[in-house]
Amino acid sequence: MVTTDPEHIAISKSKGITIDWKDGHGMMSVEPVGNYAIRIVWSDGHSTGIYSFEHFRRICPCDECKKEHAVTHGDAGTSR
Repeated sequence: MVTTDPEHIAISKSKGITIDWKDGHGMMSVEPVGNYAIRIVWSDGHSTGIYSFEHFRRICPCDECKKEHAVTHGDAGTSR
């Protein structure tokens, strides 16, 4: 079964992005789209779409991202 849910997402302007996926698929390369998003070339060869940093913060299940999302949006970070 293929899933699109990340296990963890780490984003840093200085260190780049790392995404750990539950099903093991991976990123081959990443390129910036302005100052707000990235385009990813996936291991299966597709590179359709752009992904905003806000999107990654919103979908990341880790406690750090939940806290950041709550601070940024003034909520408890529990409704995802």
